[in-house]
Amino acid sequence: MVTLKTERLYLKVLGEESVTQVAEYYRKNRDFFKKWESSKRDDFFSESYQKMLLKLEKEDIGNGNRMKLWIFTRENNKIIGFLNFGNIIRGAFDSCFLGYKLDKSETGKGYMLEALKEGMAFYFDVMKLHRIEVNLMPQNIMGIKTAERAGFTKEGISEKYLKINGVWEDHLHYVMLREKYEQLYK
Repeated sequence: MVTLKTERLYLKVLGEESVTQVAEYYRKNRDFFKKWESSKRDDFFSESYQKMLLKLEKEDIGNGNRMKLWIFTRENNKIIGFLNFGNIIRGAFDSCFLGYKLDKSETGKGYMLEALKEGMAFYFDVMKLHRIEVNLMPQNIMGIKTAERAGFTKEGISEKYLKINGVWEDHLHYVMLREKYEQLYK
């Protein structure tokens, strides 16, 4: 399994043995994440449902479709968020979509930017992707600031891109190309 390290963080692929921590993370942040994601059924927050998702995540890694890297602090080894590199398409595209979330009590500490830099290094240097894309709702100021601080370029707006809590929401489209990543971080 993949484990990446930064000065203050570990980024890890988790297995079913971590289901209690994962379910606790989602329950703790349920209200905080609600405005940014599609509606979740109550059983989503159960350990049995999260165990199933962790199993699917492992299958997706094996198929090369996606990798979720859970973010832990090195200080106390607790889950504080994740980076999800999904919809990985190879060939002429060599691209993926990125999603990220951070525990409500850990925002404003620079953790997500630190994690993003390490995650991008893995996907550009090791996995040899050409492009990483992220889509953010215009009102997600913290998420936008993080993408911009990391060096993502705003390409435009995707109207009515995702259904969030029953409403089709516009999203700002940001991209990091390998060439720009290398200019910024090499």
